[in-house]
Amino acid sequence: ATSRDSLMAGNPACSALLLALCCLVGRCTARSDVSSSSLRTSRTAVVVLGYDPRGLNWERVVWGDRAAGLLGRVPQGVAVAVSLEAELLVLGSGEMLAPGERARVEDPVALLGRRLPELAAFGGDLARLPDLRERLLPRCLSECFAQNTRAEIESGLRLCASHGIDQAVFVS
Repeated sequence: ATSRDSLMAGNPACSALLLALCCLVGRCTARSDVSSSSLRTSRTAVVVLGYDPRGLNWERVVWGDRAAGLLGRVPQGVAVAVSLEAELLVLGSGEMLAPGERARVEDPVALLGRRLPELAAFGGDLARLPDLRERLLPRCLSECFAQNTRAEIESGLRLCASHGIDQAVFVS
């Protein structure tokens, strides 16, 4: 079993916020006893929280370091989505925008589509490029309007609820 805390990278504030938001939404749940088999019996989504492109080490945080064998948020989210046979993959841009400000970064789903061949270098499920392009990309949505992490989590949960998803796994 995978613990909720390990999925949220040990950030206690994020864990408490996510648990509270999941309880408020009522359709998505956060539990400490999440397992692959229990998630497969439900409609599951993976929500990858974005990282501001102006942030320190954006490439390493978001895409990882293939040479070091470190998965970034996007490859980790894709791997989790594939392993759980998720019906939805939500990708956040992480760009911190002021109210009314237009996005300046590439749409996260378009970016994943463009950089999909790079994921094969990580091996495992990520090496199944044709399968990922045909089966995963059509189930991806972008979240580009949140102004902060809390808003991105709330938006991800709303997207899950609007698609009938009852289990959400967050990757951060």
